[in-house]
Amino acid sequence: MTMLKKILLLLFVFINIYSQSTLKERIKPLLSKVPKGTIAAVEIIDVNTGETIFENEAQTHVIPASNAKLFSTATALSIMGVNYEYETRLLTDDKNLADNIINGNLYIQGLGNSLFSESDLDDFVNELKKLNITEITGDIIGDDSIWDNNYFRQDWIEGEVANVSVPAVSALVLNKNLLTVNISGSSKVKGRAIVSLNDSNDFIEIKNSCTTVKRKGNPNALLNFSDGRFILNVTGSIGRNLHKSVTVKVKNPAFYTATVLFTKIRNMGITINGNREKELQ
Repeated sequence: MTMLKKILLLLFVFINIYSQSTLKERIKPLLSKVPKGTIAAVEIIDVNTGETIFENEAQTHVIPASNAKLFSTATALSIMGVNYEYETRLLTDDKNLADNIINGNLYIQGLGNSLFSESDLDDFVNELKKLNITEITGDIIGDDSIWDNNYFRQDWIEGEVANVSVPAVSALVLNKNLLTVNISGSSKVKGRAIVSLNDSNDFIEIKNSCTTVKRKGNPNALLNFSDGRFILNVTGSIGRNLHKSVTVKVKNPAFYTATVLFTKIRNMGITINGNREKELQ
């Protein structure tokens, strides 16, 4: 049996250690040694001028291999340092909160903190309560504009043939952009399954057609966003008196996070006069 191997190599390297001529002399021999059938897409940019120092098939579309993260991580560490912390911020238009009213919008801004959780969001809401905020006159706005809105692999990897389904990659993240749906079988066969979410997700409309069966079953859940509404479709089947937690992906992270924040603020007794389903483009 013959095994065909093709290595796709994509490098985006930002470096200013060597002169341009030295870089070219060092790189060309390396490229001449890559295995036959390899696509070596290389681009080296001067960090001070933005000038392209060296390129080889730089415009060729290739699928990044796992080792591409070594270069991006090394570049990030070099530029930002080992102590850099990604943040999620709560911002407002109002410069004076002494009247206990936020006159204007409240923004939750994501800066790439992939570990931001619902408990962190609770801390934000508790801080508003400590400031004795009683009213917000504007909207609750989710801001993930520091990154683009190409959230999924198929949005940015052209010709992907081994697409692994992953949560949305976004600057504003809540609970890893995942939602847990609890599905339980009823005590009676052919009865409707029981579906539950936590209190912070009561804005989600649940459409449940999942039925109870004698054996294990296979329940499914999908969260959609349309016309400003989150709709959770629960289908399939589940065994009688059995329980399963199904994880679904959030397709609109900024809208979703802003809506969860809106719900938590409202549940804290703070009046919101604006909208909850906002996203800063």
